[in-house]
Amino acid sequence: MRLCAGVACLVVFTVLSGSGEAWAQPAKTITCAPGQTYENTRDAAGVGVERCVRELPGSLSVNDGPYKFWNVTEADEEGAYKDGRKIGTWKECNRFGRCKTAAYQLFSAEERRRGEKRQIPITFSGGKYVYDFHSCWATWVTFETATTYWDLNIGHTFKHCEITFIPRNPASTASRGYFCRVPDVVGVRAFDGVDLMRELPAARLPQFCEYEPQLTATAGSGRWLLMSALRGSSRAPLIVGAVAWSPDVECSAIEPGPNGTERLVVRLNSFATQIVLDEMTNDRIDLTLCDGRGALFHIEPVVADHDSVGRTVFSVALGPNATVRAQELACLQSKARLERSCSGK
Repeated sequence: MRLCAGVACLVVFTVLSGSGEAWAQPAKTITCAPGQTYENTRDAAGVGVERCVRELPGSLSVNDGPYKFWNVTEADEEGAYKDGRKIGTWKECNRFGRCKTAAYQLFSAEERRRGEKRQIPITFSGGKYVYDFHSCWATWVTFETATTYWDLNIGHTFKHCEITFIPRNPASTASRGYFCRVPDVVGVRAFDGVDLMRELPAARLPQFCEYEPQLTATAGSGRWLLMSALRGSSRAPLIVGAVAWSPDVECSAIEPGPNGTERLVVRLNSFATQIVLDEMTNDRIDLTLCDGRGALFHIEPVVADHDSVGRTVFSVALGPNATVRAQELACLQSKARLERSCSGK
């Protein structure tokens, strides 16, 4: 389950200047419970947020209690949060003024099936930031210091904990947003800081994160590979879930196949390798190249093999004809770091 990154979730603080005239902030309309902090960011026109916030150790916080996003005199979004997650009945309006009522639960059907507990997936304890990648209860957490601001949109999808890191100013190249897909078998880990892009390699874990172009001023993406588990007929397959993606790739190479045609060979990190092998016992694996930002190629079946030193690799034959193979190679050469061979690398 993923929580939407709505417009109201990121607040731009507006300061009136030039006239020197004082203005009165709109009156308080919500009441926060003990242990919650009231915040009102509405400007002179009445646009902004009223909310209750619960401060947590380590400069972390979550929305907790009543929440209103005001558009002058009307609340375009109104409801309540619990531990950073929408709960109960909400009024939600789009930019055209069309409103609806939505109901939110503390647990989705999938979370109940997995037996998840209601716990914020990142905490600060013993001087460390502790992530629970296995539980990964869907919520929204803020990390803010005098110099750093991140919103963490957290949720669990197929065998992975997904976390989007959103900076205060998404258009700033100085503070780039990014996206992480961490296998839930990584479990509970403690880090020196919140920033997983830096902390994962420091802890000698694979780099499970990638910069997200829609959160930065940088165009394009390094993402070029997605492996998915499929079930059912080839004409109407059911996508069970994504099992690996380009940040999981430790080595990629174009090598001759048994029949002399070119094939793509990839070696994944140990966590992704095990997930793919587990899914291969029941499902077939589809490989998608180039992520739709140009040509999009779906190739199957993906085959498990071993390199010259016994490590598991996965391979797939490239296109059915010379034209398609040339297109796939162009995609790979532009986005992937291709080696001569993955054996011994």
